[in-house]
Amino acid sequence: MRIFQDQDLKLEEKFIALKKKSSMQINYFENEKNLGYDRNIIELLFKCKGKFVMFMGDDDYFNKGILEKYLNFLRENIDKGYVLRSYLSKNPEGYTEEFKYLKQEKIFEPGIETVIFNFKRSVSLAGFTISREKTLPFLKCSEIEGTLLTQVYLMSEVCLRYESIYCPLLTSFAHQSYRNNNPKFGNSEQEKKGIRLDQLHKTIQ
Repeated sequence: MRIFQDQDLKLEEKFIALKKKSSMQINYFENEKNLGYDRNIIELLFKCKGKFVMFMGDDDYFNKGILEKYLNFLRENIDKGYVLRSYLSKNPEGYTEEFKYLKQEKIFEPGIETVIFNFKRSVSLAGFTISREKTLPFLKCSEIEGTLLTQVYLMSEVCLRYESIYCPLLTSFAHQSYRNNNPKFGNSEQEKKGIRLDQLHKTIQ
């Protein structure tokens, strides 16, 4: 497990405690400056070593008892470029919503139809899972920084070229409180220039 943290959110002591309790190998990286949402995703993909990378926001968490089942699913589908996962959303009002897009596992052929199907279903970062090796050719595209949708860009490039798969396991909880309208993004130098959804559209085209 690799954890990246921006310089203004120092949590090293908490992860030292976590490392003592966990049987997993945990590596903690603290950025020298605030890289922001998009650059953190890119740096994580550069520095990870596994076949797949599964992303979690700092306020998201794994569904209880699901991690080993999901790892087995990934081992069985090691050749896939992208995994469209199912997840749960916990809302401030107190109810939990399931995001399950299909009734069962499904393999998608590479192409624009797959990208279109996955596009809006890949915005939430909780449990977002993609082949590290297959993303590498696209990580130097600086135009995506500041869009807050780097994961959608990477999904699009990978799904145009490689098979992807839907996993019906409810992998994670996405927290939807937005920290009382005080989210932990928008503070890096690139993000302060504004969210550039028009640039993301041009980049994918």
